[in-house]
Amino acid sequence: MYLLEKPTKADFYAIYDWKKNETNHEYFTCRPVKDVGSADEYFNRIEAWMAVPGNMIRVLKDSVSNEMLGEIKAFDYNPRNQSLEIGFYLPEKARGKKIGAALVKAFVTEIFLATEQPINKIYATTSEINIASQKVLIKNGFILDGKNREHYWIQENRYDQFVYSILKKEWLKINQITV
Repeated sequence: MYLLEKPTKADFYAIYDWKKNETNHEYFTCRPVKDVGSADEYFNRIEAWMAVPGNMIRVLKDSVSNEMLGEIKAFDYNPRNQSLEIGFYLPEKARGKKIGAALVKAFVTEIFLATEQPINKIYATTSEINIASQKVLIKNGFILDGKNREHYWIQENRYDQFVYSILKKEWLKINQITV
């Protein structure tokens, strides 16, 4: 069993360590990969980021051991079309154990049921070679909307970025919730 929680200061230290020690950053984002910097610099950046309306971060923990297993963020809230983007990360030891699917499911549930902003659509992007993330999104009812060609440049290779989304009405139907 898992718990989705707002991160504590100790959790942010663990997230910082994950980011500092991850050797394959470029596989997880098409955005510029910057040095994480010092712990203080990271905490200052994340505090400023969390102050932006619509930005959220949660961590998934094992309910028995309280071990943190992953993080997930929501950002780029657009009030005009009531959408936001999510991105998730699992450290290497948590990958391949269906934890990503639980993380996304819990977070999407929180967003659609309990956020202050009205949300109609949640979307996520991933590289065409990140099959694990694609499976997590599809398992949670996300549909492939399209792709951005050669959007990921990893060393000398170029890959397409896949864009997935789920509408609130689709999520409600999948989860048999009526409003």
